[in-house]
Amino acid sequence: MTSSEYRGFISKLIEIARTRWDEKALADAFELVKAYDEQSRFEVFDADGGEVRIGTLEGDALRAHDYSMRIRRLCEEMLASGRCEYISTLLDIELESLFFDAPYDFDAFCRYAESEREERNQFYLRRWGV
Repeated sequence: MTSSEYRGFISKLIEIARTRWDEKALADAFELVKAYDEQSRFEVFDADGGEVRIGTLEGDALRAHDYSMRIRRLCEEMLASGRCEYISTLLDIELESLFFDAPYDFDAFCRYAESEREERNQFYLRRWGV
């Protein structure tokens, strides 16, 4: 699948999820985001030392993480609305999205790290206002 096809399908699924409050469309969109990111990964070799730098976000990889953030925000909106049928699905998507973005986004890293802690032991989310 080409990059433009990925972007088209992901955008359509996000729009379906937004208009119909459909958790399954959101889950499908996130699966496509992960595939899109995997397809767009690249390695940069240092000419002097031959070292590999993996994880640089440019182009399609950066777009994949932007889509992930949009999906996470939509999950949060859907959870806040209370109109969702499958709350556990949305929570799983949000957690997966945080894990997906954690290497590149400090906020996602901290929120993912806090996700398994008891509320009284959380340091980041309480200061964040959640």
